[in-house]
Amino acid sequence: MCRRAAVPAAEHTGVVVTPSVPTGLSEHHMAFGGNMTALKALTTELTTELSTPIAFAGCFGAGREVVRDTLETQDGLMHAREGETSMMTPTPS
Repeated sequence: MCRRAAVPAAEHTGVVVTPSVPTGLSEHHMAFGGNMTALKALTTELTTELSTPIAFAGCFGAGREVVRDTLETQDGLMHAREGETSMMTPTPS
């Protein structure tokens, strides 16, 4: 979902879109902050080290309105509910 949003934006802005990283730090979701704390620290460090703005996006923030309008039983993504479960369900290619 994030890549589908980022690629068209990158075409207009010149932003580099990298592949998603399917790993992270859990500590049982750190009160459901998940990877957010680690990613914020990493992007701050990389921004300083590379002298260029670095950002990240995740499915719980990007496209919030579309997610809300698409889901049938909840207003946003919730752990182990309709939206998160559907992201884990394989779809035909």
